[in-house]
Amino acid sequence: MIMKYDIVVIGGGAGGFTACLEAKRLYPDKSVLMIRRDEHTLIPCAIPYIAGALGGDLNKNILPDSPLKDSGVEILIDEVVKIDRESKTVETKNGKVIGYDKLILALGSTSIIPKPLQTDLENVFIMNKSYNYVKKLIEAIKESDKIVVVGGGVAGVEFTDDMIRLGKNISIVEILPNILLLNFDEEIASIAADKLKEAGVKLYTNTSVTGYIGEGGRVKGVKLSNGTVLDADMVLITIGVKPNSGLAAEAGLKIAENGAIEVDEYMRTSDPNIYAIGDCALKRDIFTGSPAPYLLASVAAYEARIAVENLYGVKSVKPFKGIIPVLLTTIRGLCFGAAGLIESTAKRYGIEYVKETHETVDIHPGTLTTPNKITMK
Repeated sequence: MIMKYDIVVIGGGAGGFTACLEAKRLYPDKSVLMIRRDEHTLIPCAIPYIAGALGGDLNKNILPDSPLKDSGVEILIDEVVKIDRESKTVETKNGKVIGYDKLILALGSTSIIPKPLQTDLENVFIMNKSYNYVKKLIEAIKESDKIVVVGGGVAGVEFTDDMIRLGKNISIVEILPNILLLNFDEEIASIAADKLKEAGVKLYTNTSVTGYIGEGGRVKGVKLSNGTVLDADMVLITIGVKPNSGLAAEAGLKIAENGAIEVDEYMRTSDPNIYAIGDCALKRDIFTGSPAPYLLASVAAYEARIAVENLYGVKSVKPFKGIIPVLLTTIRGLCFGAAGLIESTAKRYGIEYVKETHETVDIHPGTLTTPNKITMK
């Protein structure tokens, strides 16, 4: 027996969650079904802070189902394995066949794991947002002393900052000349690097991982391209993620060169009845027009609103033309933020820019209490 819904959303992350709520808000008479693999959905932005700041309690970082259920959204815990565009149905791992009028893909992303980093050794972890996987990761962090983080991007640095709270001996291996260089210019990234070094973190830049040393099926060391061997009770790979577009590709939807699902400014795919949002959907930088890896929960939520608003005919006054990159994080108590193009990106694309640096304080007048210094570039 085929179950039929007006709107089916595949994925329960920020994009899928927002899409379901928006669908019931704008189309209260439409039936809405969310299909997701996990019983619980973690809030992605806080995953790096579960072990330390949240005391290891995953239940403090769960996206609640109550808003969905209260608005009339049905939830199916299962995995979609096939999309049949001709019959407008999806098939699940447990054998269910579900019909749809409109389908929204919020499939998320998967970790990038180059061949030298692939291994079956225990205690080597990747970026994975599933509840059970993160639970194992948190347990491993608690039980480990020497931890190697592969990748000095935002996720790796945030995990590191949190693990410092737990007194871990941490090394970061980064292939670029410094950490965070995809997000900040060198002079800003250097401040963050110095903060981590002051806390005892060892940084290995311009360096890559060439292999592991194992003992009894568990990782015991990491081999670096400079010949160094790092002792390791645990390894966390945070070198990036890629769009999870395999299901869409198998269904014959158009896929971009970077592996993301092609969408227009209304989040429509090459099939007019299927939309894609979040990490799996193609992103474009509003300044350059080029595909961009801005895989953020805030972006997914915005794309969800655009998609749902236009499910039954174009209604948006302002179509989605691209993303202004925005980032905010804290490292050792110091706040780092960026909005728009950084200098190195502008140079790479040949965009003219004017550079200025200013210092001020976070309260006015600065003679009040104890102001904090703000440096702006």
